[in-house]
Amino acid sequence: MTRTRRPWRQALLPAPALSLLLAASWLLLAQSLSLGQGLLALVLGLALPPACGVVPATARTRWRRLPAALRLSWTVLCDIVRGSVEVGLRALLRPSGIVPRDIDVPLHEQDPARVTLLAMIVSLTPGTLAAGHDARAGTMRVHVFHCPDDAAAAAVAGTIRHRYEMPLAEILS
Repeated sequence: MTRTRRPWRQALLPAPALSLLLAASWLLLAQSLSLGQGLLALVLGLALPPACGVVPATARTRWRRLPAALRLSWTVLCDIVRGSVEVGLRALLRPSGIVPRDIDVPLHEQDPARVTLLAMIVSLTPGTLAAGHDARAGTMRVHVFHCPDDAAAAAVAGTIRHRYEMPLAEILS
């Protein structure tokens, strides 16, 4: 039985973009560019991807889909700002009129990694929280801060599908 060997660079850096992202995230969280924090960021960036074993599919995404990823990032950022304003105003001005609701959003994606990324995006957006996934039914349970009727529930499901799930599928296809 022949064992294939990976080049040492690939073994050390199986996902260079992920390593860079981890190191940069650590430096941002630490709010310091000191030598000690830089070394810790380097260790985290180099050690975590190989320690996790299987590199997530998102780390192997081709760069030709970068424009789609940037569009999705911009959409999510705008939705976070808009949702923060809407939730804040509704909570401050009309707290008694808030109608929370759990809805089941049908998903076209069934890959666990993609569903996880979608759930993370949904949970980042103020006013919504991914509360569960039913793989058999192909749905994601979403808690919505204010959803007074079925039309609003359908609108939330459509928003998740068209603004998040479809672009995510384009990026990861």
